[in-house]
Amino acid sequence: MPLPERLAALLAEVAWQLTATATDAPLAALRAAGVPERIATRIGREAAGALRDDGMPAGAVATALGTTHSSGSAPGCPERVTARVGGPLADGGGGFPKGYS
Repeated sequence: MPLPERLAALLAEVAWQLTATATDAPLAALRAAGVPERIATRIGREAAGALRDDGMPAGAVATALGTTHSSGSAPGCPERVTARVGGPLADGGGGFPKGYS
């Protein structure tokens, strides 16, 4: 599932800015890195909940994302997606520095 082009560009810009900041101001970069992490956690939970509420099985989500699923241990969650999602941005392509996905 490809990302919308504008979102991919914004994520790439954030990665580059964090990389540059880590060189010049590592403490600021560390603080800043937590922001997208918290956003991703919140939005990921909301999106997963919406898919679950729509009745989409975890296996179908995993297939759509190009990853795998397994039995989950989270309360109320019979299955969960367990592997990292790959794609054009996950391997350093799409504008991300190597090591960022």
